[in-house]
Amino acid sequence: MVLGEVGRGPGVRRAVARRAGRRRARPSAPVDAQDIVVCASGNLALLYLTWAEGRIEREAIDDRYPELIPGLLAHDGVALVLVHSRDRGPLALGRAGEHELESGRIRGNDPLVQFGPEACASLLRMDGFANTGDIIVLGPFDAGTGEVVSYEDLVGSHGGLGGWQEQPFILHPAWLPLDHGPLVGAPAVHLQLRRWLTGRYPDPEGGGLQR
Repeated sequence: MVLGEVGRGPGVRRAVARRAGRRRARPSAPVDAQDIVVCASGNLALLYLTWAEGRIEREAIDDRYPELIPGLLAHDGVALVLVHSRDRGPLALGRAGEHELESGRIRGNDPLVQFGPEACASLLRMDGFANTGDIIVLGPFDAGTGEVVSYEDLVGSHGGLGGWQEQPFILHPAWLPLDHGPLVGAPAVHLQLRRWLTGRYPDPEGGGLQR
């Protein structure tokens, strides 16, 4: 399961996104091209609202743009929306229900079911990035074909959840053990590779220990 790595590193991209379209705040404003910057990776899109510094919480978004989140969820090209609530923490929102990622509390139909058992951990990791989007949008996928709805022109897809991209693999000698699993995200894969580089393991040819 892979989520886009756009949230890693210092907040330069987030700051640029903010400054790219910032203008004076005005109450009950409609969303237009100067209010929002969208960064897409496969069927994942990060939406940055440009009228305030720092991550904007769900309550402030609803207050300023009451139709934005419901409008996204009503679109056929959107399966799930992730926002951060001031009172409830990170929330995964679907058309018919929502999932509080930290508490595990579910209201209505759980929107994460379709994305598998690791979806909650992956979205929590995404929510924790300092420069993650104010709104994170995930597109649907066809469970039969593995095809995703992509927000960018591409041949393959990475970033987001669902479809064939959730079947990555590491080809390694059988005598090298996986210390922890499943490996969620690039940092977990990196740590596993580092353990293999620094560890000592039985030689498959019977010659003792080897690195």
